[in-house]
Amino acid sequence: MGTWVDTVYATGADSQRQRIDAAFDELLERLEIDYYAWADGALGRTNSALGAGSSYAGSAELAELLARARELSARSEGFFDPGVGALVEAWGFHFAQAEPASPGTDFLDAWRRDPPSIADLEIAGTEISSPRRDLVLDLGGLAKGEVVDRMLEIFAAAGVRDVLVNAGGDVRVLG
Repeated sequence: MGTWVDTVYATGADSQRQRIDAAFDELLERLEIDYYAWADGALGRTNSALGAGSSYAGSAELAELLARARELSARSEGFFDPGVGALVEAWGFHFAQAEPASPGTDFLDAWRRDPPSIADLEIAGTEISSPRRDLVLDLGGLAKGEVVDRMLEIFAAAGVRDVLVNAGGDVRVLG
């Protein structure tokens, strides 16, 4: 996810540390690919299908996260909008190694006239589609928080009651 993850355990969690670390590694490896818009994971395949004018049969997990992202966008009146992936890509912010550059006034003017939005996303069960072929989803503003929440579930399942998880500034605690 392009960031570091720290955890602080309470006393008594050491006996579970190996099991918890293995669960974390598996979770991070999977979600780092699945929730990154420009990887060959679930979100990348969703974006490819949308760009081709097709639907994508995602997982219940992805459909729920996208539904939550769409709801947050609506509640923020569009100030938070994960439908900005094409704009992120146009500026070159989608790869850490890329040198950012202006996409040019023609692109930006067209974007301002009719920007794609996560509001254009249709979710029916796990089927994800959109009438907009220019919709590119970027969950960078939501995915780390989701991963932190999932990490806390791993701790709770292991019986750990006091813990702090920090993923690049997305901080949650139990206890």
